[in-house]
Amino acid sequence: STTFVGEVNGEEISSYVLKPEQAGIDPQTTSTVSGGTPEQNARITRTILRAGGDEPGPAEGEELALINAGAAIYAAGATDTIAQGVEAARQALTDGAAAGALERYVQTSNRLITGRASGP
Repeated sequence: STTFVGEVNGEEISSYVLKPEQAGIDPQTTSTVSGGTPEQNARITRTILRAGGDEPGPAEGEELALINAGAAIYAAGATDTIAQGVEAARQALTDGAAAGALERYVQTSNRLITGRASGP
Protein backbone atom coordinates (compact mmCIF):
# COMPACT_ATOMS: atom_id res chain seq x y z
CA SER A 1 0.00 0.00 0.00
CA THR A 2 1.03 3.60 -0.31
CA THR A 3 2.92 5.29 2.49
CA PHE A 4 2.88 8.94 3.49
CA VAL A 5 6.47 10.11 3.90
CA GLY A 6 7.56 13.15 5.91
CA GLU A 7 11.18 13.97 5.15
CA VAL A 8 13.42 16.39 7.03
CA ASN A 9 16.66 17.35 5.32
CA GLY A 10 18.44 20.07 7.27
CA GLU A 11 16.03 23.01 7.29
CA GLU A 12 13.94 21.61 4.45
CA ILE A 13 10.78 19.63 5.21
CA SER A 14 8.91 17.83 2.47
CA SER A 15 6.11 15.30 2.33
CA TYR A 16 4.98 12.92 -0.37
CA VAL A 17 3.22 9.64 -0.98
CA LEU A 18 5.40 6.66 -1.84
CA LYS A 19 3.95 3.71 -3.74
CA PRO A 20 5.75 0.36 -3.42
CA GLU A 21 6.57 0.25 -7.13
CA GLN A 22 8.33 3.64 -6.87
CA ALA A 23 10.77 2.02 -4.45
CA GLY A 24 11.36 -1.08 -6.54
CA ILE A 25 8.85 -3.22 -4.65
CA ASP A 26 6.29 -5.28 -6.56
CA PRO A 27 2.93 -4.31 -5.02
CA GLN A 28 1.59 -7.79 -5.84
CA THR A 29 4.12 -9.40 -3.46
CA THR A 30 3.59 -7.19 -0.45
CA SER A 31 2.08 -8.99 2.48
CA THR A 32 0.62 -7.87 5.74
CA VAL A 33 2.93 -8.80 8.57
CA SER A 34 1.81 -8.18 12.10
CA GLY A 35 4.21 -7.91 14.98
CA GLY A 36 4.69 -10.82 17.29
CA THR A 37 6.73 -11.94 20.21
CA PRO A 38 10.48 -11.29 20.12
CA GLU A 39 10.96 -14.97 19.27
CA GLN A 40 8.47 -14.82 16.38
CA ASN A 41 10.03 -11.62 15.04
CA ALA A 42 13.51 -13.14 15.27
CA ARG A 43 12.29 -16.20 13.33
CA ILE A 44 10.79 -14.01 10.59
CA THR A 45 13.98 -11.93 10.39
CA ARG A 46 16.21 -14.99 10.14
CA THR A 47 13.94 -16.50 7.47
CA ILE A 48 14.18 -13.31 5.42
CA LEU A 49 17.96 -13.21 5.79
CA ARG A 50 18.36 -16.93 4.98
CA ALA A 51 16.15 -16.68 1.89
CA GLY A 52 18.27 -13.86 0.49
CA GLY A 53 16.99 -14.34 -3.02
CA ASP A 54 17.58 -18.13 -3.10
CA GLU A 55 13.89 -18.97 -2.89
CA PRO A 56 11.37 -18.17 -5.63
CA GLY A 57 9.41 -15.16 -4.47
CA PRO A 58 9.98 -13.17 -1.30
CA ALA A 59 9.90 -14.66 2.19
CA GLU A 60 7.11 -13.56 4.54
CA GLY A 61 7.76 -9.91 5.37
CA GLU A 62 10.72 -9.59 2.99
CA GLU A 63 9.25 -6.77 0.90
CA LEU A 64 8.35 -4.83 4.05
CA ALA A 65 11.86 -5.37 5.40
CA LEU A 66 13.38 -4.22 2.09
CA ILE A 67 11.43 -0.98 1.93
CA ASN A 68 12.21 -0.21 5.59
CA ALA A 69 15.90 -1.00 5.11
CA GLY A 70 15.93 0.97 1.88
CA ALA A 71 14.44 3.99 3.61
CA ALA A 72 17.03 3.69 6.40
CA ILE A 73 19.88 3.45 3.89
CA TYR A 74 18.51 6.53 2.11
CA ALA A 75 18.05 8.42 5.42
CA ALA A 76 21.67 7.64 6.31
CA GLY A 77 22.72 9.40 3.11
CA ALA A 78 24.17 6.28 1.48
CA THR A 79 21.88 6.55 -1.57
CA ASP A 80 20.11 9.34 -3.43
CA THR A 81 16.67 7.72 -3.41
CA ILE A 82 14.66 5.22 -1.41
CA ALA A 83 14.53 3.00 -4.52
CA GLN A 84 18.34 2.92 -4.58
CA GLY A 85 18.29 2.08 -0.87
CA VAL A 86 15.89 -0.80 -1.53
CA GLU A 87 18.25 -2.09 -4.24
CA ALA A 88 21.21 -1.86 -1.84
CA ALA A 89 19.20 -3.75 0.80
CA ARG A 90 18.18 -6.38 -1.75
CA GLN A 91 21.85 -6.82 -2.72
CA ALA A 92 22.81 -7.20 0.95
CA LEU A 93 20.23 -10.00 1.26
CA THR A 94 21.42 -11.69 -1.91
CA ASP A 95 25.14 -11.62 -1.12
CA GLY A 96 24.70 -12.53 2.55
CA ALA A 97 25.99 -9.21 3.93
CA ALA A 98 22.73 -8.60 5.84
CA ALA A 99 22.83 -12.05 7.46
CA GLY A 100 26.49 -11.52 8.39
CA ALA A 101 25.70 -8.16 9.97
CA LEU A 102 22.94 -9.70 12.09
CA GLU A 103 25.21 -12.50 13.27
CA ARG A 104 27.94 -10.02 14.26
CA TYR A 105 25.35 -7.94 16.12
CA VAL A 106 24.03 -11.00 17.98
CA GLN A 107 27.54 -12.16 18.90
CA THR A 108 28.50 -8.70 20.17
CA SER A 109 25.26 -8.37 22.14
CA ASN A 110 25.77 -11.78 23.72
CA ARG A 111 29.37 -10.91 24.64
CA LEU A 112 28.25 -7.65 26.24
CA ILE A 113 25.46 -9.36 28.17
CA THR A 114 27.78 -12.12 29.35
CA GLY A 115 30.43 -9.58 30.37
CA ARG A 116 27.89 -7.54 32.29
CA ALA A 117 26.49 -10.61 34.03
CA SER A 118 29.94 -11.67 35.28
CA GLY A 119 30.66 -8.25 36.75
CA PRO A 120 33.59 -5.84 36.39
